[in-house]
Amino acid sequence: MFWLRYNQALVPGIDLRVEDETGKEVEVGQRGELVARGANVMGAYWNNPQDTALAFRNGMFRTGDIGYRDSDGYFYILDRLKDMIVTGGENVYSGEVQDASNLLYIFPLCNLLQHLPFPNAPTS
Repeated sequence: MFWLRYNQALVPGIDLRVEDETGKEVEVGQRGELVARGANVMGAYWNNPQDTALAFRNGMFRTGDIGYRDSDGYFYILDRLKDMIVTGGENVYSGEVQDASNLLYIFPLCNLLQHLPFPNAPTS
């Protein structure tokens, strides 16, 4: 998992926020897509109006990164939107799966258990 600590108050002229899939800004601590606007953010894809239209919503560039903002105003990048898996009605990010898998190697018994076959639980 990649964590970006960025405090918007430290970088004037850059508007960065976290939005849900409808473009509404989410509450502090909630996950969503990071969107940005500012002089350092591209304005369009060269000769590609279709991709430009998909990349911008309400004047904000959709980064494709999933993250959240904490109560101190810092932003954290968790994963890429396209790497998200929806399973059992939950959003699972590939970075979270990788982190959990890496933790299993710390404990020898868990390392053994992750190689034992178990049937999948049914999902609805």
